[in-house]
Amino acid sequence: MEFVIGLLALFLILFATGYLFRKNIYKEIDRLEAWKIEIMNRSIVEEMSKIKHLKMTGQTEEFFERWRREWDEIVTSHMPKVEELLFEAEDCADKYRFQKSKQVLAHIENLLSAAESNIEDILKEIADLVSSEEQNRKEIEEVKERYTKVRKNLLAYSHLYGDLYAKIEADLDTVWEGIKQFEEETEGGNYIEARKVLLAQDRLLEELQSYIDDVPKLLASCKQTVPQELAKLKAGYQEMIDKGYKLDHIQVEKELENLLKELKRAEDALLGELDLEEAAAIVQMIDETIQTLYNQLEHEVEAGQEILGKVPELAAALEKLEASKKNTEAETELVKKGYRLTTGELEKQQSYEKRLEMIEKQFEQVRERLDQKHVAYSLLKDELADIEKQMEAAQREHDEYRDMLQMLRKEELQARE
Repeated sequence: MEFVIGLLALFLILFATGYLFRKNIYKEIDRLEAWKIEIMNRSIVEEMSKIKHLKMTGQTEEFFERWRREWDEIVTSHMPKVEELLFEAEDCADKYRFQKSKQVLAHIENLLSAAESNIEDILKEIADLVSSEEQNRKEIEEVKERYTKVRKNLLAYSHLYGDLYAKIEADLDTVWEGIKQFEEETEGGNYIEARKVLLAQDRLLEELQSYIDDVPKLLASCKQTVPQELAKLKAGYQEMIDKGYKLDHIQVEKELENLLKELKRAEDALLGELDLEEAAAIVQMIDETIQTLYNQLEHEVEAGQEILGKVPELAAALEKLEASKKNTEAETELVKKGYRLTTGELEKQQSYEKRLEMIEKQFEQVRERLDQKHVAYSLLKDELADIEKQMEAAQREHDEYRDMLQMLRKEELQARE
């Protein structure tokens, strides 16, 4: 009895499992069947009819024939094959051949995916072809109008372009040839190829417009503005030399020589290769270098004015310090007569005198270097600033020592009283 019950339970489990497998397979068959119907209902023929108004020659004719063949193959070969395989998958499921049924369903999935992908490619190519034809009709007139405008501008201001006129005119001739090629491709039904040609001419016209706008400015910079600036810089440099400025550390002559070479390179890039970007970059670099040199020369002038005004001031201050030193020496001797100075107190005086002596030597060296030919004012400016700081420190040291002497004398007078 138990054996019979066990067999019955096993049968029920197997039946339930088989039922679930069959149900899932039927569900997948229904999904694939719906997908097949959706593909069959795609409006490929309607989409292909959108190109009927185009010239059915060249690329257009080739595309149309290929699309028609591919769609016929999907309808007459792929879909009937899918229908057969769907019946086979259902039959295998009915016979509980679930593994075989799954293999057939996977094959159907691949066939439908390939058909779907093929259809999407066809629709995209149709859209590209129709879009290319529409855009070409709109943009060709704009390109022709821009071509006419550029040529008129070139002719009207031909004197501004110098030797570059022939080069730009040749490029304009290339654009015109491209426009004629566009029309030939369009007439031959090659709308996508015509679009490539049209876009190429549009880019070339944009470059030519840039040339026409920028070339006169760059030519003026290379031929007039920059040479004048270089000459002006050279004259200013020579004037400063004549006035006695020491400018060897700036190396203006070497820089001018290099800048002239760079200017020649800019002209070659502009006139020889029509490389506006390179020429503009070089001209900008030259302008920046000229400005840097002007700043250095201006800094040298400012340093010279500061030094020439500072030296007499420092000389007078040193004389004053020297006089104060002598007075303090006399006062020290006077204090010694009535008060015994300690070693530390005497060392303060000696320290001050040594500092003053070093300052005088350093200041004298700066004066001697000012008379030399190869010493720039800017290089001496920091030394004078250092001397000035040392003099201030020496003055403070002297004042402290003198205050001490005066305090000692005051105490001596009080003691005598």
